[in-house]
Amino acid sequence: LVGRAEISNFRFVRPRFNLRVYEDGSINWSFPQGSVWNVLEEARRIREATPGTQSADLSSVSAVSLGWFQIIDGTLDYENRRTGRRETLTGINGEMSWPDTRSAWSIRGNCIWRSEAFDFSASSPSPLLVLSGGTAPVVASLKSGAFDFSFEGDGNLIADLHLTGNGKLATPSLRRFAGLFGSAMPPGSALAEFSVSGTLDTTPMKFAFTEADVMLDGNLTLPDEANGV
Repeated sequence: LVGRAEISNFRFVRPRFNLRVYEDGSINWSFPQGSVWNVLEEARRIREATPGTQSADLSSVSAVSLGWFQIIDGTLDYENRRTGRRETLTGINGEMSWPDTRSAWSIRGNCIWRSEAFDFSASSPSPLLVLSGGTAPVVASLKSGAFDFSFEGDGNLIADLHLTGNGKLATPSLRRFAGLFGSAMPPGSALAEFSVSGTLDTTPMKFAFTEADVMLDGNLTLPDEANGV
């Protein structure tokens, strides 16, 4: 046999991923070497040389074959030694399809976080642009018994962790939703069903809806009655 062999399917059974942010701000999931890194650097140079009013043309960037990835019963531990924050995701089952660095990217799966079961999905037609620090279309959803979140718009997941577009958040229990994120509501509060939909603008420090329809316990607030949430 003479030719070229490529592995296109990857399966990780009960893997454990340990993500660390160290005291100096460095991270342990950055690998500045290899063919994929070289492609990202090539895309980054093109993006940075493109005027801000134009979209970066990455069609000339080298293509690296990747494939289909599956995780079965995985665990992810996250530790930020600068802030002291720790998080653990267990029971991770998911699939990611990314045939090559020029193609579209999609991911879907489920996991358990803070005793809640979540289903998640995300896709982008231009993942290379997103991973090289640019902004590209993103569709994402996150669902659990505590809340249902969906988003469609533009995302920058590397440079400034920014999402802007159409978003919707709904929960059958505002108390349960707040408790999941460590913001317990005072005793006696009867607030239950809550939903908001509109233009979403979010960063790690901000989660804001504007021109929003807000529903709380069956009471609707129209867009012209609410400037932001």
